[in-house]
Amino acid sequence: MFAENDAINVLIVSGSLKGAGYISGILSDENFRSVQTVYDAGEAKRILVNKSIDIVLINTPLTDELGVDLALDAAKNDFIGILLLVSGDLYDQISVMVGKAGILTLQKPASKQLIIQSMKLLTAAVTKIASIHKKSVSLESRMEDIRIINRAKLILIEHHFMSESQAHRYIERSAMDTCVKRREIAENIIHAHENNEK
Repeated sequence: MFAENDAINVLIVSGSLKGAGYISGILSDENFRSVQTVYDAGEAKRILVNKSIDIVLINTPLTDELGVDLALDAAKNDFIGILLLVSGDLYDQISVMVGKAGILTLQKPASKQLIIQSMKLLTAAVTKIASIHKKSVSLESRMEDIRIINRAKLILIEHHFMSESQAHRYIERSAMDTCVKRREIAENIIHAHENNEK
């Protein structure tokens, strides 16, 4: 068992009550805290729109469709891991069809151990993707900070006749004196300049 399970939201979509119960039991043994079960694709799609889901486990067939369309639709969200359980006669065809979308497929009947291993794999994948996304957002934010600060420096250089180093020191000193971030000082400089230009 691993700590990340506590933060993982799982949606089970199963056309059969027995299959849903079997899967729920496996996940409860593994301490997945947030597990929700529905029986058709329509309800699953509503939940995916309104709630943050990390992993969708689809036990085909569903009551309103096979489940492949739901899996492909859910796979459009890069942050969701998808496990599709399909019968043996459809396994080869469906696994090829959905594999390119990053959907993990298991042939039914799937053992408890195989489901657990697949869920651990998906949990690790969605956790890693979330971490990379968080770093990417942080990097984009820092790049935007630099862009705004550089724009403010340019205003100070062109309109207040400062050198680049003087403009840099002015923003640094103003940020320290007022206990705010350099970006906020830079935004104030830009805003004041834009108001003066009107």
